[in-house]
Amino acid sequence: MTKKNGIPEQDIISLSIIDRKIICWKNLLCAAYNLTAAQVPLVVLSCWYGQISQNEMTALLGLDRSVISKSVGNLIASGFLTKEKNPEDNRSYILLPTEKAKSVFPDLLQQGELCMGLLTQGFTEEEKQTLHILLEKMVRNAAALLN
Repeated sequence: MTKKNGIPEQDIISLSIIDRKIICWKNLLCAAYNLTAAQVPLVVLSCWYGQISQNEMTALLGLDRSVISKSVGNLIASGFLTKEKNPEDNRSYILLPTEKAKSVFPDLLQQGELCMGLLTQGFTEEEKQTLHILLEKMVRNAAALLN
């Protein structure tokens, strides 16, 4: 097996397969709410925080501003988010979940738990904890991929 940057290429392929399967699965489940898999994290973060700036959301998700901006626009148009001027910085906006977002939030969390339950089926609690720690480390390390 060839190696890329010290990581077996098969691991990169495995991560890609998992990511694609999760996206497809989430798209199927979220269609009932007229949401896409890409929009779900924005709705979840807005509900968790109650209010969040677009810049904070961009930083938390590690996505490009233009991607977040487009998704936010679609979520505002579909009634999941509202946008208000940031009282602390007139150059930015605060995103707020609507009642529509709050009503689907518990279902979105449940879907996330179900997804992780399916992905970690057969894992011990210790393996699940280890996976969580390793994933957090990988997310931090992933920032270096584009720097």
